[in-house]
Amino acid sequence: MRVHIASFRSEKGAEHGWDLLQKMHAELLGDLDLEIRKIDFGAGMSVFYRVQAGPLENEQGAKELCERLKLRGLYCAVAFF
Repeated sequence: MRVHIASFRSEKGAEHGWDLLQKMHAELLGDLDLEIRKIDFGAGMSVFYRVQAGPLENEQGAKELCERLKLRGLYCAVAFF
């Protein structure tokens, strides 16, 4: 189980974004690993690189982490894949 916490237009941007998020929220993200998911939305929509953090033990843990991140004004969604 992972959480999706940001999206970027480039893989390098996603890596840099992760570094910043992990440093700014070390107590929540410090022990998690980065996984970047390339998502192609097709013609006219471009490609995005999703920053996912994990692994988390279960869906409840992912939901709780998202709640805490959202309280800090961040985007967060449970990633089921």
